[in-house]
Amino acid sequence: MRESDDAEAMGRPSVAGRLGALLGELVGRGVAERDRGALRGLGVELREAGRVVDVFEAVTLDRRDAAMWTVDLDLLDAAIAVGVPVADPPTGVALRLAAWLESGKGRGDLAAVCAHPGFRPLLRDAFLDRRADLLALGRPVELRTHGGADAALLDAAGPLDLLVESLHEWVTAVRAGSLPALHEAVYHLDLVGPARLVERRPQTRPWVLELLTADLPALLAETWRTGLVDERGHRALERFDELAHSEDVYPVDLSDGVGTDEGFVVVAGARSAVFDARRRIAGPLFARLPELAGSALPPTHRLRFADGRLAADRIDPEALRPEDRRALVPVGGKHSHELRRVGTGWWEVANAAGVCTSRWYQGPARPRRASGSHSVGRYRHRWAAGSELVVPVHLWPHLTPRDRSGSRVLRAADRALTDRVLGAVDAELRARITEIGRRIGVCSPSREVDETFRALRQVIDPLLPRIRADRLLDGIAGTVWTAVECAELTARHLDPPSAEGVKGTKGAKAAKDTKDTRAAVDPLGGTDPSAGIDSPGADDAEVGVVLRTDPRPHPRADAGDLRARYYTGMQDMFERIAAVAAACVDPTVVSPPQTVELVDAQGWEQGLGRLGAKALRLALFPRSGGGEQQDELARDHLRMWGVAELGDPGDRWRVLEVEVDTGHPPEQGTVCRTARGCLIALQRSPSTRGRVAPVLEYAYDGRFDPSPFGRTVADRVCAGWGGRERIAALLRLHHDRGAAPWPGRSVAALADAGAMSQADAAVLTAGFEPRDAYLVRQGRGIDSRLAEMSGLDPREIADAARELSRRVSPEQRLAIAELLMPEDPADVWADRLAVECAASRWHAAIGKGV
Repeated sequence: MRESDDAEAMGRPSVAGRLGALLGELVGRGVAERDRGALRGLGVELREAGRVVDVFEAVTLDRRDAAMWTVDLDLLDAAIAVGVPVADPPTGVALRLAAWLESGKGRGDLAAVCAHPGFRPLLRDAFLDRRADLLALGRPVELRTHGGADAALLDAAGPLDLLVESLHEWVTAVRAGSLPALHEAVYHLDLVGPARLVERRPQTRPWVLELLTADLPALLAETWRTGLVDERGHRALERFDELAHSEDVYPVDLSDGVGTDEGFVVVAGARSAVFDARRRIAGPLFARLPELAGSALPPTHRLRFADGRLAADRIDPEALRPEDRRALVPVGGKHSHELRRVGTGWWEVANAAGVCTSRWYQGPARPRRASGSHSVGRYRHRWAAGSELVVPVHLWPHLTPRDRSGSRVLRAADRALTDRVLGAVDAELRARITEIGRRIGVCSPSREVDETFRALRQVIDPLLPRIRADRLLDGIAGTVWTAVECAELTARHLDPPSAEGVKGTKGAKAAKDTKDTRAAVDPLGGTDPSAGIDSPGADDAEVGVVLRTDPRPHPRADAGDLRARYYTGMQDMFERIAAVAAACVDPTVVSPPQTVELVDAQGWEQGLGRLGAKALRLALFPRSGGGEQQDELARDHLRMWGVAELGDPGDRWRVLEVEVDTGHPPEQGTVCRTARGCLIALQRSPSTRGRVAPVLEYAYDGRFDPSPFGRTVADRVCAGWGGRERIAALLRLHHDRGAAPWPGRSVAALADAGAMSQADAAVLTAGFEPRDAYLVRQGRGIDSRLAEMSGLDPREIADAARELSRRVSPEQRLAIAELLMPEDPADVWADRLAVECAASRWHAAIGKGV
């Protein structure tokens, strides 16, 4: 709390100090009416004193890092609403909305916060924009991942005003030819529900309908004409990894003397490249510009490139001829295409109207190489510019097209061409593109994206035979991907205005009501619906469609498809391990691989042969509040094991801890062929001390010989529930039915058979999370939902977990849950767990005094 007051010098608390103390008492606890009165009084004192206070830290609930804060938004809103003069928040911060969303129906409308000029951009980014997030470009984080965020946004006046304001901007940009703006608008509307938005703000109907019925072929043609910059560049530039986009371009002399051999230099921080007059790379420059040059070359100096170095020579501008003076002006100027940077790493190309027609990611976070090369094009997803390095647009006049024929095709693209390309994408591919686009972030590597992108290229390439550059075709496919998503998502919410097609809609009467009321109130709060926009848009009758109140289902992928969706790196590693094991037991393979590539992860081998416990927890626990993405992450923990050899180990794999005889354990990934299979040295955990190394052993017949090297400290033969068919069946059941009911009868039977309490049986069934049980001895604690699911007292659950952790080893705890998982996954939903097997193991463990 920053504010000085004369009262401090007199030993009395300042107004700011009293405000800070009050906020500290209220943060996270809610604001009662009497608290508002106290805040109002302090606000009056501060305004009379002409003081503005910084309350941001006082209302902060959590600050995980310097840039991401969780704030008590209701308390902040109350303070601003009653007149506390609040200063702007710090620069460079972003807000998390989780605490406000989880506060339920008691949360406020945030109208005062959203009206504050300093906090309004933060709230807008948090709810809607946040384009700097790699996984949220045009797809807001909270709306996508937090269950109930859509309803919270529509019920709160402040965030709803932000959405309407964004709607205004999207309509304006789409009218000027921006396909990316339409994509953002369609994603937001699909997440909140356009019919629900219109119900809250009926005056937005014309804008909503205009966006949902936008002319996609025309927008795609504009993107091809102005947004695909990939066809211009210089192949030699790709040799220089550190060269990235720059807006600093200077003319340069390429000889030691004065002459006409002139070129220009592209400056990118400490890395630059020099071009000669014939557009050839004259030389890389791995050093900064001379200090004298700075960000703009002084008119008294000129750059000279000689002997691989740049120098700044002093000149007399008055002694130069007029034509030579013009050379002092940096290369560039106004062009029909404008390159601009957005946020912390997104680049956009704007058309002549100034709206974005293409965008891609190029650093600084998570580049594929040190160059900051944009990930979108390499991962082949929507908005792909397609190039490893796109030269700044103001250099285009100095460079030749990579693909002259393709460049001419794109510059002449019209609606007929793009309509033909869009029409060639069949319904199955459209559904696959849309399903993947909703689920996978823009820059997330995925085999699904790669395979679907290849299928899209197979459709597009024959229709554009004059375009030969592979990167241009990648960029085109990325924009088609975007357009297809827009078309499929908008189709969910629209029906023809016929009697047969208006099922679930308000029909012609809604259209008539819209016409009668549209001119009365502007969506942005004025009385003229065209305020800020030249024309208000169309209603249902004019566009020939009707807005549905019950959207059609989203396209769905097969939940039982065992290709990993998120943990692709882990699944790829499992497949490599399985391939190495197969090669080692194949007598026709004389020299199998001596190494296998492992991912940067430790301890994963402890999950091998223990999928039953993981599957049981997945089936029993309710879906998270984090939305579809969190549910998919949970399913992918199981899906990634869908590899034939490892998903059903069948006693053929063994995990060892081996103490080697030397101080240098084998490198991770080292493969040692044995008589019955192989041994693979695994990743060592940072906590591993001494000479102990984790090893994975494969034996085709399940007979394991002593380790050929070192001393075995511990071993475990991997055998348990699994198999590709069972994993796929469980995932389909979980996707279709949701969480299974609590298996009360099975838990009671386990308690009876094992002579234990109901709480003990509940904790053994689903209390111990498998990962914690082997990576963290104490675990992270019992999930608080277990008591609610089982109907038991939370204290009973906690006491049982504490006692079981004390007297039962993690291996035995895992074994009970593993054995409880029935062979048929459907039995979990029928309350038929494998109690007899688990009880037998429990008695054997108890008999040994575990």
